Amino acid sequence: MSLLSDSDLKEIHKKIIDSTIKNCGQFYNARILEAIKMRWIKIYEQKLRNKELGLVSDLSDVDPETNNIIIGVCDKISKPCGRRNVGSNWKIKLKGGLMKIDGKEMFFHGLQGELEF
Repeated sequence: MSLLSDSDLKEIHKKIIDSTIKNCGQFYNARILEAIKMRWIKIYEQKLRNKELGLVSDLSDVDPETNNIIIGVCDKISKPCGRRNVGSNWKIKLKGGLMKIDGKEMFFHGLQGELEF
């Protein structure tokens, strides 16, 4: 949740764009900068409209609280095919990482697992 209202954020965003264009004006062509400014404003207004329409990315979903975490370099992700894989099961291979499970931290060289969504 933001501490500022949408109108305040819009005004601050406009001031940032204007000051950026003003500071760059002495080095770059004013017409090009004005075109960039209009594009930035168009993108920002589109984001505001999407927010108002309730179009929310699934990236904004809140993850459940957990003390267990696995961080590693992803080597391979695959979705097995066949009748047994009716649900959304995925296989993942990680290499070179760290995991913290039940308060214990461990490094690993390789890790394989199945995820169900």
